[in-house]
Amino acid sequence: MVVKGDIRVRYEDIFFPKGNDTSGVFPNFNAINTGPPFDTTGVSFSPQRDVDQDRTEVRLRARIGAEIDMENNFTAGLRLATGSDDQPVSANQSLGAANGDREVTSVSMRFGWIGLF
Repeated sequence: MVVKGDIRVRYEDIFFPKGNDTSGVFPNFNAINTGPPFDTTGVSFSPQRDVDQDRTEVRLRARIGAEIDMENNFTAGLRLATGSDDQPVSANQSLGAANGDREVTSVSMRFGWIGLF
């Protein structure tokens, strides 16, 4: 059996210029698609991206997996990774949240046969 894994930690500062437009031209499409309905008659803006508050983020990605050689040239593997249901493309987790919960959402399993062809 072979065990593999990696961890990546990233520190990121996001700075926005003073006077950035906050009039509703930066819609948050993820919040629109996953959140409650909002008024489209123009009385209020759709959910917006925060484009005028500087942010600091510490991000983590961790993956661990195992691969095993079985009898008759068969192999099997399993890999787990950090992730989030609202960011299915990325395995990154933002650290520093008040609740401290972390998710493992990326799971891959593999079965194979090593033939003689």
